[in-house]
Amino acid sequence: MAAPTTAQLKFVQSLLQKKYRSEHGYFLVEGAKNLQELADSGWPVERYWISEGFLNDLPSARNWDPMPEIVPLGTLERVSSLQNNHTGVAVVPMPDYGRFNRAEGEWVLALDQVRDPGNLGTIIRIADWYGIRKIVLSPDSVEPTNPKVVAASMGSFFRVKVYEKGLAAIFAEDPDVVLGAYMDGENLHSARLPKGGGYLLMGSESHGISEALSGFVTQRLSIPRFGEAESLNVGVATAVILDAVRRG
Repeated sequence: MAAPTTAQLKFVQSLLQKKYRSEHGYFLVEGAKNLQELADSGWPVERYWISEGFLNDLPSARNWDPMPEIVPLGTLERVSSLQNNHTGVAVVPMPDYGRFNRAEGEWVLALDQVRDPGNLGTIIRIADWYGIRKIVLSPDSVEPTNPKVVAASMGSFFRVKVYEKGLAAIFAEDPDVVLGAYMDGENLHSARLPKGGGYLLMGSESHGISEALSGFVTQRLSIPRFGEAESLNVGVATAVILDAVRRG
């Protein structure tokens, strides 16, 4: 076990901040589940730092590429966004998905002003569950490579492409079907939903869908409420509507 150099430590620590992730072109992956998903994904990896205990629990990690470096637990705690990280971190290059396009018949999830990293990570995981392979995220949302987003995705980050794009421009180019989630929309339980693909547009819990995007919505949907809660978490609402879309 060898302690990383001061320069290595400073570099990995810097990736906890958006400014340096953008500057260096790398981000962090943390925690046992995400590290295993990363190793299986074929995504390029700059380096793995893992604990001796994690390697003892998962000897197959010796076969990862590149081979993990064993570092002290204190090092992992210094470079991690997690409250307790006894497993490891990986440094990986930012994704480059190229130009966004929606294939014929494909459903794409569009997110407007989703700023909570836990919510975005959960939505990426939900998208993965329902076979949604692309998300378009408004630029005023949380950064998708925020460590808390990646951690909350539980490995789904490596299967779902997240594009940061101006949603109005995308809808203007591809205006076919845009389902929008609203408090006063058509009852989801009785609505006739299209089968040929399109976009599901979800807004933030605080502000909903931006007025600038409302004109692109071809069908406004609402999840019927039976109790007294004021609103649903955006991740929960996304799952409910995606389930209806997939069954529709």
